[in-house]
Amino acid sequence: VRLKAGAPDRLFLPDDPLEMSTYREKSHDPRPPSRANHPLLPRYPSSFCLNDYEQKLAGFMAIDQQMASAILRSARCYQIGLWHSEEDPQYAWMSLISAAESAADYHYTEKVNPVETLKAGMPDLYELLKKKAGCDQNWLTDVAKQLKGLTGATKKFVDFLLEFWPDAPTRVSRDSPRKWFQQAWSPDNGQSRDDWEKKLRDDLKNVYGWRSKHLHAGVALPPFMLRPPNQLEDGWEERPCVPGMGDSENYWSAKDVPMLLHTFEHIVRGALLKWWDKAVDLQP
Repeated sequence: VRLKAGAPDRLFLPDDPLEMSTYREKSHDPRPPSRANHPLLPRYPSSFCLNDYEQKLAGFMAIDQQMASAILRSARCYQIGLWHSEEDPQYAWMSLISAAESAADYHYTEKVNPVETLKAGMPDLYELLKKKAGCDQNWLTDVAKQLKGLTGATKKFVDFLLEFWPDAPTRVSRDSPRKWFQQAWSPDNGQSRDDWEKKLRDDLKNVYGWRSKHLHAGVALPPFMLRPPNQLEDGWEERPCVPGMGDSENYWSAKDVPMLLHTFEHIVRGALLKWWDKAVDLQP
């Protein structure tokens, strides 16, 4: 829900039984620009009934303090991404990725195998170290532990979104075959689950890779990731529907961009809600 609390307009002081009115402070948050004709997140603006979330919010009160704090941290990052999506989609991407990364970091604390993490995050380096280690598996494990801070973030990010993978968004026709511009929310007919999951892992690694390039090297995100989706014959464009995009100096291939912003927002939102539900179910 694209929702934020405004500035305070009443104060409740200890010695004053009646609340005291106060000048409403000017909010420093810009209002989300209106893109009524062509929004980056076509599911918004929409009307939501907060009563529908009463049971979920009640369950939140039963969660232990550390888990509740982790949910709030991720929710805040998601809120920031949603709020700024129309005015600054690049910032929205970073915030949504941080929302999933924060949740994954808490969820997989002490659960990650350092060797498997190295293998998934740096496969070429893993093979070199494996040859160097020979039969000394302990040596390989010790080196992998030293590198866990460098290799673990991507794996936890990808594993978290796959573990809590959401259902497909509502489309014009849910029974028709998936179009080439739509995300594969489940295996296509004749496709094995392993092949489907491998493709998803590659796509999510690609998303995280763009985040790293942007934060650590100052590389701008491709225009594909920053533009509104096109509305096509069976719903909104979820993956780039053209082979490439460029200007006088640069060219970006659609193969380099696994999904559009509203697709990733749906993935993160759905994963965080499922993670929250699991946290409630695990309470005694």
